[in-house]
Amino acid sequence: MRWWRRRRPVNPEPPRGVILLYRGRAITCSVFRDESLDRWGTTAWVAMPDEPVVIPEGEEYRVRADDLPVGCELITDFTAPRDVSADW
Repeated sequence: MRWWRRRRPVNPEPPRGVILLYRGRAITCSVFRDESLDRWGTTAWVAMPDEPVVIPEGEEYRVRADDLPVGCELITDFTAPRDVSADW
């Protein structure tokens, strides 16, 4: 006997009004869909700043969204790689 499970529907609506807060600046972000990061019942969206920004490892930043629909995950990673030169 084989059991068939239906995946819970995921919400394809993107988060709106995503902003990166870093060192007193508010930088707007665009969101992009990444299906490879989806989990059961959630839709993954990756936030990318609209202007170049590099955040050194260990520094804190915040990301907020005006509207984060149910079933969405907002993924962020703005940290610089460890082997980046200081003038990067």
